[in-house]
Amino acid sequence: MVVVGILFACRGGAAPPSVVSDTADTAVQTGPLQPERTGSDGPTADTGAPISTGDTGPPIEPFDCTAPLPTPTWTLLPDTPRAEEFDFDAYGNLIAVDSASGLLLQVTYAGKASVVAPYEAIELAGTRVLIDGDYAIADEWNGTITRNSPKGSRSTLVTGLNSPNSLAVGNDGHLYYTAFDAIHRVDLATDLSEVLFTLPNSDLDGLTFSPDFSALYFNHDDAGTVGRMQFDVNRDVIREEIVAHLPSGWGHELDGMVMDVCSNLYVVRTDGILYRLQLDGTLDTVVDLNSGFTSAAHFGSGIGGWAHDYIYLMDRSQGVWEVDIGVPGASLPHLPAVP
Repeated sequence: MVVVGILFACRGGAAPPSVVSDTADTAVQTGPLQPERTGSDGPTADTGAPISTGDTGPPIEPFDCTAPLPTPTWTLLPDTPRAEEFDFDAYGNLIAVDSASGLLLQVTYAGKASVVAPYEAIELAGTRVLIDGDYAIADEWNGTITRNSPKGSRSTLVTGLNSPNSLAVGNDGHLYYTAFDAIHRVDLATDLSEVLFTLPNSDLDGLTFSPDFSALYFNHDDAGTVGRMQFDVNRDVIREEIVAHLPSGWGHELDGMVMDVCSNLYVVRTDGILYRLQLDGTLDTVVDLNSGFTSAAHFGSGIGGWAHDYIYLMDRSQGVWEVDIGVPGASLPHLPAVP
């Protein structure tokens, strides 16, 4: 366990994954055994109908942030996409563009995949579900961010970008995104975009909001730098700062980040390490998967089997890892609120 200096002030082919070759065969168990996967088959891309309330599981109880952090367990889930990024929608689906098939998919916890639309691209990055249920996807190679309907239609939100990567949705409904050394915000009602922050000669990544949406966290991947922007009540940036330096470098860069309800920050490294940066500045390794290419992290939606107190890690070489954190994830605008 390492203590780092920190300035935190606020708390608060064309086949779907179910038939992709060798996915299930490579689902090896490296952590303590988890229960057998069950959950709703969720909606299909053609209907978009919500799943029944019986599939959502028990209500989320308020979490005691003073309680000791539990010991995590983990497993590799079969029949999951292999992608740069993903997100969870409000109907019990994992949303991702599968790298092998070039398809935008909805995938249930039980492993059933529905095709939304073809989405062949050289390099896709950030994937986020917007408040209205559409999907925003960063096309890193073409320098665009697209808006994708669950029915399969697509339009361009922003173009002319330098390597758009990470995405985040604020409680103001706006989309925040990185484009190489800058963080931008686009008003989805007007399509107007503005630059909020620049860090010259850096490759910014890992956007995630604090639980109260008063701050936006980011990282400079290969430098190991974690930073934060703070906002006032009018959503104007009032402070920018570097809050921590994590072990990182060529071949093991920082990538996706996510926060729990207690304002602990989780940062995934591309070689399979998941760090947790606590409020007091304590840095610990939650899991070390010794994995090929872990690029994204999300707490489950709490719907259809994707547990709200589990972090799901995307491994571009193997699929999705399920990590039992024992602490719920912070609320997201398109999902039911966390107490």
